[in-house]
Amino acid sequence: MQNTISVDLEDYFMVENFASTISFQDWENYSLRLEVSVPKLLNLFKSHQVKATFFVLGWVAEKLPKLIQQVSDQGHEIACHGYSHQRVDELGREAFKNEIGRATKLLEDLSGKPVLGYRAATYSINEKTPWIWDLLIENGYRYDSSYRPFLWKYWDGMPINEPRKINTSNGKSILEYPITVKKIGGLSFPFYGGGYFRLIPLNCIQKGIKQLNQEGKPANIYLHPWEVDPDQPRLKASSMARFRHYTNLNHTEEKLGTLLDTFSFSSIAEVLAV
Repeated sequence: MQNTISVDLEDYFMVENFASTISFQDWENYSLRLEVSVPKLLNLFKSHQVKATFFVLGWVAEKLPKLIQQVSDQGHEIACHGYSHQRVDELGREAFKNEIGRATKLLEDLSGKPVLGYRAATYSINEKTPWIWDLLIENGYRYDSSYRPFLWKYWDGMPINEPRKINTSNGKSILEYPITVKKIGGLSFPFYGGGYFRLIPLNCIQKGIKQLNQEGKPANIYLHPWEVDPDQPRLKASSMARFRHYTNLNHTEEKLGTLLDTFSFSSIAEVLAV
């Protein structure tokens, strides 16, 4: 059973955990470490003969074009994570339209290939953004991977927990591929990505993926480059934000390697055959 592995290609200071103290306008004041962390992931994927999906920020593509070309040249899928890592439901339609057009052109120029997949910053597609499907389709997108089918502080989740076609008002459609969750006591938890991936014991994650595969379903695993960079600068933030961001950074690379040894993974575009 082929599962999917994806990387939200953003750096340590761009994350939602620090958004209240570090704005997009502040990014120029921080040193990028993606040229340290991304090669770690590339080497790991190469050693396991895995092709992944990299959801790339347009801002990062402008700053580090050779790195994005390197990712593409190694056969990984280049997908879009927006331009500025701003929440879609806060950007609004017109600002999003400008951002998605700018980011898509950047990524297609660098990779030399169509960009087929999109993932919103902080999984911020919801009932406030019904216009997003038409704009994604207009820009050539075949799938989205932005739904959070679980309770969270910003949003109570959408009722989509496996791949589903979304039809638009103009008669077109796009495939939604949500992140994978595990149900416990009637609640859903995203065991397979981000902070949960670092916090949940490896054997629990392995059992969850095995169960999904036995049911004929792929697991949608994701992580960030900064999660394999334990030497990143420590930023000032609330104790909860620091806990979510810094816990178990030393173990992410090894944990991911074990999963790549145990299960079969590929890019989202290949598994969905879009």
